[in-house]
Amino acid sequence: MTTPAPEQALVVGGVDRVQRFILASSRLQQIRGGSALLVEQENGARAILGPQAIAGGGMVLGPVAADEAEARTRALRLSYALQAPGAQFRAAWAPLDPARFGVSREEALARLADASDPGEPPPDIPFVLPCDACRVRPARGLLPQQGEEPPLRACVECRARFSAHKRLRDRDVPEQYRTTIGDLFKRLGDRVADPEHPSRPARLIEDLAQGRPRGYVGYLAADGNRVGELVRDLPTLDHYRAFATRLDAATRDALVAAADRCDARAATLLPVVAGGDDVLLFCTARLAMPMAVEFAREFGRRAGVRTGIGVVIAHATTPFGVLDERAHQLQRRAKALARRAGDASAIGFAILHGTEDVEPLRVRDRQLGVGAYLVDDPSAQLDAGRLVEHAKAIAAEHPPWSRLKRVSQVLTELEDPRATVEYELILQPLAPRLRETLRRAAAPPTGYAPGPSAPWIVDQETRRIATPIPDALALAEIL
Repeated sequence: MTTPAPEQALVVGGVDRVQRFILASSRLQQIRGGSALLVEQENGARAILGPQAIAGGGMVLGPVAADEAEARTRALRLSYALQAPGAQFRAAWAPLDPARFGVSREEALARLADASDPGEPPPDIPFVLPCDACRVRPARGLLPQQGEEPPLRACVECRARFSAHKRLRDRDVPEQYRTTIGDLFKRLGDRVADPEHPSRPARLIEDLAQGRPRGYVGYLAADGNRVGELVRDLPTLDHYRAFATRLDAATRDALVAAADRCDARAATLLPVVAGGDDVLLFCTARLAMPMAVEFAREFGRRAGVRTGIGVVIAHATTPFGVLDERAHQLQRRAKALARRAGDASAIGFAILHGTEDVEPLRVRDRQLGVGAYLVDDPSAQLDAGRLVEHAKAIAAEHPPWSRLKRVSQVLTELEDPRATVEYELILQPLAPRLRETLRRAAAPPTGYAPGPSAPWIVDQETRRIATPIPDALALAEIL
């Protein structure tokens, strides 16, 4: 007589908007501290859930005995609330069918999505003045500084980040950090903005904004396409672990390969998240689109998975909330285009302008173009690589930018026949090679029927025509 296997449950947990937690401060030591803090918590989650647990990218997952599921879930929530203040962590569990792991995972994630918001840690009496590190939350303590500099007022969250960064600097950090994030930083070498290097400024945004155009930075948000569908078909936890490990390695390898192919220079990149199928990356403005194109190619080659990427180029003082929200909007636009085109990677692209004192709703697109491009598109007119090539060719001619701004206006505000005539009139005085480059770049998208959801019909009432040329011109001015 065989003894039936004990019933099991699958516990899942995750930090809501992990990128916002990591980037809650503009200070690089606080950003790296936030990342290290999450890695420490993920190691703590493994201790709570047992040796079979998998954790990374703000998510934790592990099988436990069914009668212990509720207690382990509560322990996870308490651990994050006490050790990672500010990380909005939720956890839930569902019955685990060992032969249908993917289905069980989907059920657990559905319960996680329905879980109530996590409770905040108990409040204490704050200082009257705000935190010097984030300038958002009330100060509740002091942060010691190097040398004779006076200590900084700090909130609970920034104190936790500072402590995690100090452990990172003192090498008292989990091995997982050194073999994932730390390994990626080592492989990228001096291309990563690093405040501890004596020849570079300590502020991330100030460091990256030294590139051309001065004061602007690039921000990339990448996410794999249809990864959930692949995971749903995995039969066991071991299959999931192997898949996640391969995907994680492919993401980091693709990021390093993209930096190599783009010939990224010193202090031009800062990966914030690079694991699973997700990448969040700051870079100099002129590297943003080339890095996105090369990463999409390399990731597809290594992982066999297509990706959607949102690329935003914005002034360094643009609020991060605006930057991140816009990048993910563009990522969704890219994924929608990729779905219509079939199996493809795609990139959503925009240039924003605004400053930290501008309301988010008033930060708007600088140029009006197609906005979404496929990677290696056979129809050519919606190809992100071709867009970058056209932009480089235009920039190499040192064109009269004031005249070319009129080109964008003509192509985005006039009806198609009239726009074509006026466009040719504008091109006539230009140098022959520049004129031909602009003609090739300005052709409207082909092979796709415009409709209410098509990204190149900007306004259904005015019927403004959008072509790739505004994006090419805007990108050329940066390159």
